[in-house]
Amino acid sequence: MAAMSSGVCDFGEGCEEKAIYYLKDCVKQTFHHLKHLNSNSKGIDLPKSYLILCRAGVNVITLAQLDKKICQEHRDALGLYWKRSKRSCVHPFHGKSKTKPDRGITPVLSRELWLRLQLSVPIGEAVCRTCVSKHKADLGLGEQVVEEIKDRVEQLTMSTSASLPSPNLRDCTEVNDVNNNVNPAEETDVVSHVSQTNELDQDIMMSDSESLHLSQSTAASNWSDMQKSLREKYNDAMQMLTNGHMECLRSQVSQPLQDLQYSTRAYYVRHAKAAFEYICDIIAPGQSQQLLDEVINSYKGSAIFHQDSMTDTVTEAYKKATDHTTRTQILSLIASKYSKSILLRMIEGLTI
Repeated sequence: MAAMSSGVCDFGEGCEEKAIYYLKDCVKQTFHHLKHLNSNSKGIDLPKSYLILCRAGVNVITLAQLDKKICQEHRDALGLYWKRSKRSCVHPFHGKSKTKPDRGITPVLSRELWLRLQLSVPIGEAVCRTCVSKHKADLGLGEQVVEEIKDRVEQLTMSTSASLPSPNLRDCTEVNDVNNNVNPAEETDVVSHVSQTNELDQDIMMSDSESLHLSQSTAASNWSDMQKSLREKYNDAMQMLTNGHMECLRSQVSQPLQDLQYSTRAYYVRHAKAAFEYICDIIAPGQSQQLLDEVINSYKGSAIFHQDSMTDTVTEAYKKATDHTTRTQILSLIASKYSKSILLRMIEGLTI
């Protein structure tokens, strides 16, 4: 793990410890740690960065959060040296049950508790067999949560792999870790010198063949973008617009909304609302809610209307009437049922 030269820890309110790590450098897998807690989810191997964020109460994990800084104390307390807060079952279904816990909260259980009950329960906390069974029956969301976690882990892993330090810089860091007596100012100079030397070497070594390879790589990247699904393109666009703060869309609606389960429909509504608010805030900074309200009102004004037999009769009577007073009296019969814009569309030539 690469050490930082300075910084303030982003974990723990008022933490005064010096942050010496970036979260993106916490790449160690946690399989054996979670196995010891009996908290593994089948087919999911979490990187330490994901585990730290979950245990810190971060329920919408984005790539931007990998740039957070963390001190040694919080890295240990939220990572591989984490300890359970209590020995008894922490599941909200437990109540006064005396059943003893025999396992830990898995990544899937923790995620489902947040999605269904808005409860943030750290991965690894104690839970009993009875509560797990009730949870699966009442709160389980099936494979969609498993796939969501896998997708997020894959994104985090790809991002951290792309940001690993160069071999020379890593060697330099390891030397500095061994030699604890190196002056911080000298260490900064060494790292800066190595970085400048690497950049100079890269400039000298760039050849025509490498330029051609870069061009081919760019073309391959463009082709890869063309092969992406509409959902993947949408996620890429929203990640760029929100600097990684928008949760990725896990799936698209493939059946009528009214046929979806309540929890599934609620998920799509929450995601759409968040996307609308982000876009409105870009168009009207600081006034996203006001703009969103205006947009909603505009839809209401242009909504499709359905005329009943009474409305048809009143409309025909209005058209046949020639006296202004009579027309006003006839129109008053339906004026309260429709907005001004809809009345103007229903009755040609109407002026209000």
